[in-house]
Amino acid sequence: MNVIQQVVNADIVLVMNPKSKLSELPLKRFYRMVLEPSVQFDDSGRISSAAYQARFASLPSKQLLTLALIPSDSWMVQAVKAVYDLDNIKMQNVEGNVVSEFELENILLEGHCFDENTGTPPR
Repeated sequence: MNVIQQVVNADIVLVMNPKSKLSELPLKRFYRMVLEPSVQFDDSGRISSAAYQARFASLPSKQLLTLALIPSDSWMVQAVKAVYDLDNIKMQNVEGNVVSEFELENILLEGHCFDENTGTPPR
């Protein structure tokens, strides 16, 4: 929400109204948004990897989990480093943390143009 406030200069109020008693945890999925209003650099001038991390704590240990990204449709992103199978994670079988690194391999840029005088597409 802070990023949206910075980028569009808007005041945002989030109101949550949870149920007071639950028989089971309603969450079947866990999400984290990794978003910065601008690119962050470290002291050496490289893009700061610390600024672009999603961390999860206290995940269920017995459920089968998947670590995946939901990128924009025009992005081709893939895992480049991972010790564990990211589609079949059970925290009870993991020693320490599950760490993975993803890389933007390709990006598709789309657009359109028109002739300024006639308003029609160029030929």
